[in-house]
Amino acid sequence: MKKVVLFFCLLMLMSFQTTSEDAISERISTLESTVLSQGSKIEALTKRIELLESTPKAESSTVIKKSEASVSVSSGRCQAITKAGTQCKRMAQAGSKYCWQHP
Repeated sequence: MKKVVLFFCLLMLMSFQTTSEDAISERISTLESTVLSQGSKIEALTKRIELLESTPKAESSTVIKKSEASVSVSSGRCQAITKAGTQCKRMAQAGSKYCWQHP
């Protein structure tokens, strides 16, 4: 009886090993195809990066100008300080942080 049980266990182990080897082979195939598809995506992104790096950088200078403009432009009262040490009470001109008298 022991021999039959051992034989059955051995048979089960062999079939399990074959099944797990098949599963591993299938998983390897799946991973290989995934790696190939990722490689083509990487190539496409690399080309896109190269294209973006080779285009003129006009947009970045525009952004800098906009940020400089926002620093120097204010709405509301003139930012000048009078001789008395108080803030000017006039309204700032459009596109400036000072009134007509304090350019």
